[in-house]
Amino acid sequence: MDYENTGSVEDRLDALLAALKVHSLDDAGEHIGQLERAIAELRAETAQLRLREARLLSANRNLSERLVALRGDDKATESGDTDDDATTIETLKHDVSQREETATGLWRQLNQARRAREAARGAVELLSEEATQLRDDNKQLQSTVESEHGKASSRSRQQRIALETLFREQDAGSQALRLGEIMVAAGAITAEQLGEALDIQTNSRGRLLGEILVERGAASEGDITQVVACQLHVPWVRLERDLIQETPVPPIDKNSCLKHACFPIRATDDCLFLAMADPRDRNALATMEQIAGRRVVPMIATQADISSAIHVAFGESEGL
Repeated sequence: MDYENTGSVEDRLDALLAALKVHSLDDAGEHIGQLERAIAELRAETAQLRLREARLLSANRNLSERLVALRGDDKATESGDTDDDATTIETLKHDVSQREETATGLWRQLNQARRAREAARGAVELLSEEATQLRDDNKQLQSTVESEHGKASSRSRQQRIALETLFREQDAGSQALRLGEIMVAAGAITAEQLGEALDIQTNSRGRLLGEILVERGAASEGDITQVVACQLHVPWVRLERDLIQETPVPPIDKNSCLKHACFPIRATDDCLFLAMADPRDRNALATMEQIAGRRVVPMIATQADISSAIHVAFGESEGL
């Protein structure tokens, strides 16, 4: 509805405020704009009222001066002019009285305009706060939706990786499964990304292909972990807080966990269930078996999860 050409400014402000209370956030911007224009008009009217008030005061002063002058002249004039002067004085008094009433009315209108302006300003500020809160809520909701969408996409991609690994394992028999080929076949990376990562691996000794893919942003750490878990037939464990014991499994210590990128999950009389960033690290397996005095059952977890678990269980620690 067009509120800008209906009724007085005060009526339009009341109508706009009522509309703002019932309209949705999508219309708030338009109504706020109309409120601001109405406030600008009120300011203009206020300025005009002040100008008229100043003119009236000036006129009153002039009339008062003329009245004083006439009274002074009245004593010096001849008796034949007395009646005319009295009439003029009465006329001037009446004029002054009317102008004073007009000035009083203008003051009243000015005060009403000020109150309306303050009410409108308060309504605009309140609506602005509500709009800001709604925007923040919307951003938070959008972030949550995007996060959930990302998790769903990640789970779907990792399921494709697991299935592709299983299919290729059946076809390849005893042949080793290549991480890069599985990632490309599952649609997790492109052939071009694999080629670039292999070139980097060729020129750098000892670097793992998965590490290079993650570093270049071609794949996530979870994708690589899924492939390695399927290749080695070890379970992938996500180190949620409910899996992390407040008292770490003895006698595994913090330094050993940091050094070998692992975290103890559970110990029995003869086994230690150990989450590892790289279950293929035979040196780490042998060392942890020696420390624990038990057979190590390796599982795989992301380095981020292991680092977080060490932080929770042992306190502050350096990154792995």
